Amino acid sequence: MPTYSGLARAWGAYVSDDGNTYNVGVSVDNESAGGLSASTAGANPAYPRGFVMRHVYGVASDGTRTKVPCGEPSTALYVSGTSFSKGGKTFTVEGRIGEKRSYKGG
Repeated sequence: MPTYSGLARAWGAYVSDDGNTYNVGVSVDNESAGGLSASTAGANPAYPRGFVMRHVYGVASDGTRTKVPCGEPSTALYVSGTSFSKGGKTFTVEGRIGEKRSYKGG
């Protein structure tokens, strides 16, 4: 996947709470920090619109804040993680947000 706005992008495999595995486009930093498995275009169906991936929020010692998607419900970072590294900084986990699924189709 190409670079976008200076961020190296990749396809990651995201295991949804519905049990299906979907392809998601993420930055390489997020793929690594969130434990997403590498994937290729077309290997899995695209993540449905209206769904929001489970993720954690973190804060670095300099006050920088970020969020990272977690690839599986059992990912250690999501279940019990206390810190993660991203972009050369270490972040302390401040909160965990579960997956949200809403379908507005007809």
